[in-house]
Amino acid sequence: MADTRMAPDASRVFGPILSSIQSAPDTLRMAAYVSALKRMDWQFEFSDDGRVYREGRNSLEVLRHEQRQVDPQGALWNQYAPDIYKVKVAEFTPATDAQPWRVPL
Repeated sequence: MADTRMAPDASRVFGPILSSIQSAPDTLRMAAYVSALKRMDWQFEFSDDGRVYREGRNSLEVLRHEQRQVDPQGALWNQYAPDIYKVKVAEFTPATDAQPWRVPL
């Protein structure tokens, strides 16, 4: 039976390779997301063709879903989307002493 244990030097050599392979799906997903943003027909709402409008609306829904997963802050989205579609991220800074749920009488 063959010895399947790796030598200590092997983990040093193959560690970076294995970690890059494990992160490849995320990298590919991000690349596909950016590519879809670049190809998006942002003017679909102005089309007289119903098919073009439906395809654009569906593409926008898919991109929005992907944006929530891959780009939650919307940095990439806002780089490619026109102003009307830009993501506005609300900045939440909780007050330390304030209790907004209590109304003073």
